[in-house]
Amino acid sequence: MILETGLGGRSDSTNVVQPLAAAVSSIELEHVDVLGTDLATIAGEKAGIFKSGSLLFAGASLREEALRVLQSTADGLHESLLIAPTSVPGFTHPQAHMQANFALAVTILRHLPRPFSAAADILRSLPSSALQLPGRLEQRQLPDGRLVLFDVAHSTDSLTSIIQTFRATYPDAKRGIVLALRDDKDAAQLATQLSANLGLRPSSESWWTAPAGDHPRSANPDTIAGSFEAQALQQPGFPKGPEVLLITGSTYLVGALRPQTTPLNLH
Repeated sequence: MILETGLGGRSDSTNVVQPLAAAVSSIELEHVDVLGTDLATIAGEKAGIFKSGSLLFAGASLREEALRVLQSTADGLHESLLIAPTSVPGFTHPQAHMQANFALAVTILRHLPRPFSAAADILRSLPSSALQLPGRLEQRQLPDGRLVLFDVAHSTDSLTSIIQTFRATYPDAKRGIVLALRDDKDAAQLATQLSANLGLRPSSESWWTAPAGDHPRSANPDTIAGSFEAQALQQPGFPKGPEVLLITGSTYLVGALRPQTTPLNLH
């Protein structure tokens, strides 16, 4: 069984179990109203899933201030902290953080007893198509034939990655991005960070903001539209005009719109 924490780790209900292994894949400034306003504090919350008697792992992308906290927690439990590589030979993905996630999964399996350790080789032998997850860099199609890329990215780093991938995948298309956020996000700060990471927005790309499905904590699309130089949609939807659309920023937005599309017809 694989258990994912709902929020943070120290106070999460997953602490009722004694895991074979516990891993922190990445740490960003997320849910700062609950977890803390700096990476070290958030890392302390995340490290709450570490247990004595468990194998402890960290992803390759962790920043130094966060990694120091995880290492200190592991030391206090008298356990080693194993840091996964950035990638494993034979697996490629357009997004570096997905390569790192795959490497973390393989690393964990290899350090577990059989039959888990044997699964590492099985996992590496699978074609990339077998590892596709709904809502993660997932290409689908609208009834009118337009392409839609779904990705549940909702942090600065993951949004930067998916937008860069979107632009690189469809460099010559008229692109559109539909973004939703939770109301605990600082939209202005996120927009500033994305602008710094991504540079000037191409003239062939338009942005819209939308409600995050029917989530009660959805940010008001009218309120956040100005931060992203976007047009506000009052309901989740697929705006007319772009040849290809990226739906991102919220799992709930992806969940609301994905059923209105079909798998990509490759024939």
